Amino acid sequence: RRPKRPRSDMKSIVKNEKELSPQHSLTITSSTNMSAQVSAFVRLQEIQRHQQKQSLNTNEKFIKQHTPPDERDKELSPTNRIDSVSSTTSNILSSPYRAPSVTIETPNSSTSLSSFPDCLFQHRQPLSSTLMPEIHREIARKISSMLLYQEKLLTDIEAKEMDHIAQVIISAHLQFCVCTFEKIQMKIEENPPIWADSVSDDLNCDPALVWANWQLSFPFESILRTFKYYTFFQQISQDDQICLFRHGAFETILVSWFTLFDAEQKLMLTPDFSAYMDRDFIKTIKTLGVIMLEIFDLGMKASHLRWTDSDIALFNALLLMNPERSDLCDKQIVSQIEAKLMQVLYRHLRCHHPNEPNMFLDILQLIPSIQEVNQIHLNAVQYIKRHEPQIFNSLPDVHRETYEGLLP
Repeated sequence: RRPKRPRSDMKSIVKNEKELSPQHSLTITSSTNMSAQVSAFVRLQEIQRHQQKQSLNTNEKFIKQHTPPDERDKELSPTNRIDSVSSTTSNILSSPYRAPSVTIETPNSSTSLSSFPDCLFQHRQPLSSTLMPEIHREIARKISSMLLYQEKLLTDIEAKEMDHIAQVIISAHLQFCVCTFEKIQMKIEENPPIWADSVSDDLNCDPALVWANWQLSFPFESILRTFKYYTFFQQISQDDQICLFRHGAFETILVSWFTLFDAEQKLMLTPDFSAYMDRDFIKTIKTLGVIMLEIFDLGMKASHLRWTDSDIALFNALLLMNPERSDLCDKQIVSQIEAKLMQVLYRHLRCHHPNEPNMFLDILQLIPSIQEVNQIHLNAVQYIKRHEPQIFNSLPDVHRETYEGLLP
């Protein structure tokens, strides 16, 4: 029998693969050490994304079941797609910083506890006991070994470059971040925090209003300003800058909140520094209790590492430059910057935490949990945009533009 003629779309795929193969081989041979390091970290992130697929599929089914057919068709129409770069975020990245003055108003909000998203009321099921954590640790250990080897091969010029990059990142963090240890201490001395029990009524009123007010505690503007300060952030295109900011902003906020936790007292300071909360109190919060429990558990786990502001600054920079973000145009340059930032973080920890040899590995182990909490938050944002559009539209411009680029 004559073999079947390949379909036209298969021809194009084969043709594209042939065209791309010389470039691919050239890229691999250009920097062997760099690609080995990045590929190992990519494997770690692929495993992390695999753990999130189940929650993503569950959320998509939930959205489809609760979205009317006519509304679904409207959302899928070409006129409603977001094909261009966000104008507001683009302007912020290319213009001087201006602090916003925004007040959330929710007139005629009829949200009830029964209609608000389940992802804010139901605690996620713990991951089944598998070998995934062991795989994470093994990959992280290999990355650490590679970085130790490369550290010994650094020339004086390369070492000075690493130290300069670290100093730039740390300076930007100390200048623009709201939640540094020093700034928190000053706020506490000016206005001593109270116990959260006295404000429990404010946290258990209209769920949509509570969620919207909580959004105002996210310092997206200061995060953007910090990113613009990085010299390596200016080396990539503006489209990729916006893509990295959209995907990494909330993750970096979570890490900056590590300064709010006291592992010894098992307490969390609210993001506005006004009250202390423990885990039992967070369980009583009807609207934000679930996601706050996730944040609390993550913060308790992280606070045992005894971070400094410098550690948090360098870890946030590493989280930002993630080459596996969707819609990136130039993943290769982002991968190269990520690899250098890993070396910068590793070198910094070896110098400033000589008695904690496993701190670098412990920090990498936090990445899956950070991404899980980020996905839980995104699920809630998706629900709000679809079912409470007046609440979503009342958010500050930078919040809306950040979320718009992430929503399907």
